[in-house]
Amino acid sequence: MERNAVLSLVESVVETVKTELDDKIKDLVRAFENISPPKVDSYPPVTIVPGVQSTHTDLNLIKSLPEFKGNIREYPAWRTAAKFAIDFYVEGSEAYYVAIGILRNKITQTANENLSSFNTPLNFNAIIFRLDQLYADKRPLYILENELNTLRQGRLTIDEYYAAVDKQLTLIINKNIMTNSGNETLTSAFNERARENALRVFISGLRRPLCDTLFSASPPDLPSALAIAQELQHIRSRYEFAQTYASASRYSNNQTTPNTQPSNYIKYSQPTRTFQPKPIPMDVDYGSSHFKNQSNFQNKPANQFDQQKPRNISNQSQQVRYATQVRNEHPKRAHTGNTSTQLPYNKIQRINAMDNQSYYSENFESQSIEEVNFLE
Repeated sequence: MERNAVLSLVESVVETVKTELDDKIKDLVRAFENISPPKVDSYPPVTIVPGVQSTHTDLNLIKSLPEFKGNIREYPAWRTAAKFAIDFYVEGSEAYYVAIGILRNKITQTANENLSSFNTPLNFNAIIFRLDQLYADKRPLYILENELNTLRQGRLTIDEYYAAVDKQLTLIINKNIMTNSGNETLTSAFNERARENALRVFISGLRRPLCDTLFSASPPDLPSALAIAQELQHIRSRYEFAQTYASASRYSNNQTTPNTQPSNYIKYSQPTRTFQPKPIPMDVDYGSSHFKNQSNFQNKPANQFDQQKPRNISNQSQQVRYATQVRNEHPKRAHTGNTSTQLPYNKIQRINAMDNQSYYSENFESQSIEEVNFLE
């Protein structure tokens, strides 16, 4: 009895759960059948709608639009100018149709080839949509903002630094315009936030003390910050010039020359070369034993000592001739009997210990060169 009650309870619970699951499955199937494919924007070619008249029929505005040749840097400015010019005419009017044709002819070279390859219809929204895919900046917005936040002046001038900040700000604004072109309020809010961020980056990136002074001035926008920075830089340049001029005047009044050399400067100079003649040996006599410098030294040509000697004269003959020449040119000094008045005591002892003979015998003068024999 109890077993049958348990089985009946289980069956009822299973039946209830099965019914709920079947209902959910049916709901999911109906929802899946009702899902529509994503909507694809189709841009039909523009046509002239009967009865639609434009308040402006002058086509000079659209004719003044510059040509777009496919330059990525020129596309944001050209896109803004094209949108401003086409909004001047009423859509569906004859003037609007002619203006779209003129605008399409302003797209030339590579941009024209790209539009033709995609078979872009004669519709302003279709043309702008295709050009955005081809020539708009594909980088995300946060990357452009990060590049702006990392800008610093460094060694750049104020004008160069301002140009770099303004260029990055233009990229961010163009990205906001292309991303949120359908919502003017959202685009304006994003652009205002980007301008405030660019102003903060410009002030904080300047070199000190210009950065601190400009921050206290609190300029309202980026051009005002540039004007104040240029004025402060001009004042500082005049102050530095006046300080330098005053220092120069003070030095000139004191008749002193400022030391422009660093403290660790070392002056290098080469020693003066003085020519000292080579001492010539003299004959040793009883009164002296030192060498005497030649007083009448004369510089002789180098080739005088390098002359080649004849080969038929022996070495002994050459030595005798040289000894005779030296004796004739430098005669012996007269001997004085009193040597104690000329030399100190220790030198007198050395001279007395030497052989009291001259180097050359007097017989050399009377003998010929052939009779002299040094081997005896």
